[in-house]
Amino acid sequence: MATRLQQRRPRHRRRRAAAEPLQQRPSLEYGEGRTNWAKTWSEDSIPEDILWVHWKRRWLQQAGEPPDQRRAPVPASQPVFSYDALKKHHNLRKHESSLLTQIRTGKVGLRAFLFERKVPDVATPRCLCGEAPEYKAHLVLDCRDLAQQREELRRLLSPKAMRTYRDFASATAKKKSARTLVRWLLSTGRFPEFRLAERYRAEADQEFQRLWSWLQQRPASVPPASR
Repeated sequence: MATRLQQRRPRHRRRRAAAEPLQQRPSLEYGEGRTNWAKTWSEDSIPEDILWVHWKRRWLQQAGEPPDQRRAPVPASQPVFSYDALKKHHNLRKHESSLLTQIRTGKVGLRAFLFERKVPDVATPRCLCGEAPEYKAHLVLDCRDLAQQREELRRLLSPKAMRTYRDFASATAKKKSARTLVRWLLSTGRFPEFRLAERYRAEADQEFQRLWSWLQQRPASVPPASR
């Protein structure tokens, strides 16, 4: 038995070919992968138009979900899908445009939203005045701590009224009133995330005023006498 085991021929196992490294496919959510997907999906259309249609479909799908009764309505709940919607952002600085988008979508750094998202150190959704949750419309319409500043806002928006939520939503959709409303909200100091941007804006405005005053006081150059 031992002799047979010694004389037994060893079996040669076939070696498997080395597996080729897996190539990670580019993501279809963003970047180059999404651009290539748009190009292959459309033959004659512009990729930007395809992405626009895809975004609009996703927005309408989300808007069709049952609303949460606990949340306050937002001005962007009935959006306008056209390039005209961008006009209200013209002549706004970057942080001003960002705040306008936030107050129109409701995703803004006020206590009501931060408490809903369970942000640490935000123990209550109520405003500093203690009368209601701190939503953007509450600051503009009802907050007693901002009563004096609100009179200035109404003067700036005159003759348009600012008494109801519909007035507030309408103001955020128009170019001139949206700019006035955003800059008033920034002046309340309720948005600490924009304080640095506001400081730089004030410094830039002061520098521009100094330069403009210097140009106004500069004597006009006398043209050389004609020979």
